[in-house]
Amino acid sequence: RTGLAVLYLHGTLWQAVDKGFLVQPLFQRLAGQGHVILDLAYPLAPKANLLDIMADVKQAIGWLKRQSVELSIDPAKIVLMGASGGGHLALLAAYTPNQPVFQSPARDEDTSVCGVVSLYGITDLEAFFHEYGRSNPAQPKSSAEIRDELRPRLHDRTYLERWLTRK
Repeated sequence: RTGLAVLYLHGTLWQAVDKGFLVQPLFQRLAGQGHVILDLAYPLAPKANLLDIMADVKQAIGWLKRQSVELSIDPAKIVLMGASGGGHLALLAAYTPNQPVFQSPARDEDTSVCGVVSLYGITDLEAFFHEYGRSNPAQPKSSAEIRDELRPRLHDRTYLERWLTRK
């Protein structure tokens, strides 16, 4: 064990799929190096807003620190990692340690981390949504207007993951 914990936040524009999507090879590699991985199933838009999502992320950081002895991790060695929308969340959480607006209202605890890895994370939301709206005319103006037919669908996750991660 290295004592390092990685808190992973999945992508898909904060509104679809869930943890575990296309990450098994990455997690196996990291775990094989002795790191502990937590793949967080954060709440999705439009049912949750950014404050709800960030409260869950911050709560997960706190949980890792509280469970550090049991998990054999160093609470000072927690890294956030995410892809796409999850990369955005990882950056936002890493650069707002202990900010009251993003903390879970139930807990007052340290939510600082020692590092962040953003895999193609969204960093300019205005530019992203301008371009996304231009290329996707069906995109609603706000997440509250998202209908089921606009959500990404995953018909055969096992086949899709095998196909996308083939060597």
